[in-house]
Amino acid sequence: MSYAKVGVTERQVSNWLNNWMLEHGAQKPSFDTIVASGFRSALPHGSATDKQLAEGEVVTVDFGYYVDGYTSDVTRTFALGDPGAELRKVYATVHEAQERMFQVIKPGANGQQVDSAGRDYIADEGYGKYYNHGSGHGIGLDIHEGPNFGPRWRSNVITENNVMTVEPGIYLPTKGGVRIEDDLLITKDGNERLTTANRDLIVL
Repeated sequence: MSYAKVGVTERQVSNWLNNWMLEHGAQKPSFDTIVASGFRSALPHGSATDKQLAEGEVVTVDFGYYVDGYTSDVTRTFALGDPGAELRKVYATVHEAQERMFQVIKPGANGQQVDSAGRDYIADEGYGKYYNHGSGHGIGLDIHEGPNFGPRWRSNVITENNVMTVEPGIYLPTKGGVRIEDDLLITKDGNERLTTANRDLIVL
């Protein structure tokens, strides 16, 4: 995202992304694009504001768009300069948590099992209380469909051809937060990741 740089506001980044997507074939946004930088990235669903992006901050961008009547839902967190050792560790923890979730997502698994694969790892790394939302949900004709991934979703069983989001996160108050979200197609024996964007921490 070359447009995102020090001094640009969250709202400007959101508007730029919306315009780019619409110019390249998207029908409409699935929801108001989230751009949250610095201390505001610790808000899991903070809307874009006139806050300027600053050196050393992490920036979380959560967005989705409709194409041919079907939606998507993707989140990436990147840094403007070095975010420091703690937030680098947080990023690595979220990345590994998502990897562990990928490994258990297959037909017959339930939402609680998938959630635990990521949430338990985050807790073991000392960040359990900073993971305060569900781990994913179905998408398709709407932005939030079943089944769901979360502590209370044992009855939500995954079936072949579901399209699911996988979105673990850690949010440290006043410091910053990290979420990585990808879209998966559930296949006969496992899953296929539909999101092609780089999942590694990008430092601009």
